[in-house]
Amino acid sequence: MSDHDRGTSPARGDAVRDLLAEDSDAGLRMFLAGLNTQETADLLETLSNDERERIFPLLDPQLQASVLREVEGEPARESLISAMRDAELADLVERVASDDATDIVESIPEERRERVLDGVQ
Repeated sequence: MSDHDRGTSPARGDAVRDLLAEDSDAGLRMFLAGLNTQETADLLETLSNDERERIFPLLDPQLQASVLREVEGEPARESLISAMRDAELADLVERVASDDATDIVESIPEERRERVLDGVQ
């Protein structure tokens, strides 16, 4: 894949969809490793919920927190959070700086927030 294919969000989305179709988690990880946090967030916003939910777990937990913070579209952020188990969210909140943790916790639906916070050590 050329650097040009990584260029724009539509081109990135097409490249990711190709890798998803190939069922290539290793290829997806390599592709995502070439993106910065904002580029990853922008990419996730262009994908469908199913595509987002397949890609997001491939990111390192620390990067997940940073990307969640950068995702501007509320529907995209909500779909990422809803796809995570309470324990995964608690782990994510535990691993990140307090300002990132606050942003993440505020994005969790109120009915889940207490369960997630109960899981934080």
